[in-house]
Amino acid sequence: MLHNREKLNENKRSWRKRRKELGLCIDCSNPIVLGYTRCANCLLKNALSYRQKRQQNPKWKELENIRRKEFYYMCLSSNRCCGCGAPLREDEARRCFACIANHLLPMVPKKKGVYREVNNQNLTRQSQLVSIR
Repeated sequence: MLHNREKLNENKRSWRKRRKELGLCIDCSNPIVLGYTRCANCLLKNALSYRQKRQQNPKWKELENIRRKEFYYMCLSSNRCCGCGAPLREDEARRCFACIANHLLPMVPKKKGVYREVNNQNLTRQSQLVSIR
């Protein structure tokens, strides 16, 4: 029985590998979304099922906090960005400048308490340096 299960798993892995090489969804063989291995429908299904599983688990938030703390301390010990895991430069402390601009400063103050959103997609690393100072 175990031998049959292993053979089925191997067949499924090889089938998914062929789909991936052909640029088709690994679940349903529809064209994939650029940068992913699944089509838009399968990506949405997976996201919804993951969200439902997460909401059903009462300890999910605790587990997620533990995972984030482990990632944070691992990055600190290996001199990597605590936001994305990229190697840090000499002038960066805990987060790279891209993470600071994207995550810590999503809104930049304007005159008299009015805020505007920062368009971080078009910023280069050099312009992010200037905008943070």
